[in-house]
Amino acid sequence: MEPETIFRWVFAGAGGVMALVGGLTFAGNLRLLTRGRRATGSLVGWKQETGFDPARRQSTTYHHPVVRFHAADGSEHQIVGSGHGRKPSWPMGRPIPIRYDPADPDQATFVSFFGSLLVPLLIAVIGVGMFWVMVTL
Repeated sequence: MEPETIFRWVFAGAGGVMALVGGLTFAGNLRLLTRGRRATGSLVGWKQETGFDPARRQSTTYHHPVVRFHAADGSEHQIVGSGHGRKPSWPMGRPIPIRYDPADPDQATFVSFFGSLLVPLLIAVIGVGMFWVMVTL
């Protein structure tokens, strides 16, 4: 097999995986946002995680908000949000809108159009584009 052909199929495969992961994440989040129950959680802390920032080519600390909320049945749950490069100046106790699955309240997400829907949709669209371009060449 020629190197160009191998590259095309690897690139197409990566696009297919991106499309699948982005699409499934988008669908799951959309279902949760449209069918899930609403709750208001409150910021109870931050989870720190160190990772590599490719843009700055150095290690950086990400700050994930930790939010506690009560489901309709009164049970208490805690979720960890996506990370921020800089720790936002949110006060402890800050109210945060949540959507959760009543059958499994630990399956919850922050109500955010950008993080919940737009990012996964963009990843899926880019993945489909990568796959389509490589397969049709």
